[in-house]
Amino acid sequence: ASDMVTANYEFVTPNRVGCLGDAMTLPDGEVVVCTNPLTVLAQHGNYLYVKDDCVHTLIYGNCGQTYAMGDIIPGGAILTKTTYSGETEFTHPQGFKPASGNTPVEPEEITSPLGHDLFAHYLLFRDARIVKNGSQYTLIDAYGNEYPIFFGSMGIPAPTNLDVLYDVYAIVGSYKTNYQLLPTRIVFTPPVITVECFSDLYQYNQGVIATFTKPLTAIFQFGPNLYLKDKCGDYSLAYG
Repeated sequence: ASDMVTANYEFVTPNRVGCLGDAMTLPDGEVVVCTNPLTVLAQHGNYLYVKDDCVHTLIYGNCGQTYAMGDIIPGGAILTKTTYSGETEFTHPQGFKPASGNTPVEPEEITSPLGHDLFAHYLLFRDARIVKNGSQYTLIDAYGNEYPIFFGSMGIPAPTNLDVLYDVYAIVGSYKTNYQLLPTRIVFTPPVITVECFSDLYQYNQGVIATFTKPLTAIFQFGPNLYLKDKCGDYSLAYG
C-alpha cells in the first residue's frame, strides 16, 4: 500500500516528414518522425552523420544502434530539430531500428573551399599533404587549398609520417561556423615513378615506388641487405 501519486504529462505530436529537409524549416525543439530511410555516412560515439534524398546532416545523441557506412536506417526514426554552431542538426534520437541493408557510398571530390553547402558531406581528397603546426593539423589538397583537419574526432588518429601524400576521406564538420574536416579514413598510396639512377630519387619524398630503366649491379648481399651500384656510378642499399 502506498500514497496516491499524480503527475501531469504532455504528449507531443511529432511532425511527420518524408525528408529531413522539410524539418529544417521548423522551429528548434520541434519533434519529427522521419518516414523515409536514411543512409549512414559515418558514426562515432554520439555522432551520426546521415543523408537522405534531400540533405546531409548530423544526428547527435545515443541512437541505440551501431551502424557502418552505407547502412540503411529504416523509416520511423524520431528526432528533435535544433540549431548548433549555425547549422541545423537533430538530437534526442529515438525509435532507431537495425539497418535494413547497405549500399556503397561514394565520396565527393571538390576543388572549392569548405562551406555551409558542404556541411556533413562525405569528401575525398586525393594526394593530399598533412601539415602539423603545434597541436593543429592542416590538410593541403592537390589544388593548394588548405583545410583544418581534426584527427581523433571520428576515431582516426593522426599519421606519424607527414613526408608522404595521402588519400583522405572525411566528413565536413562545423564548430562556431568554422568548417573543418573530420577524417574517417586515410590511405597512403605510394606514387610509382620511373628512374635511371639513384640520384633521380633525391627530389621525391619518402614512400615512392621506383622502377629502374637501367640495370643495377649487385656489389654485396648479406641477408636482407643488398648493396647496389647503378649506371651513373651511384651506390645504395636495397633492404628486404
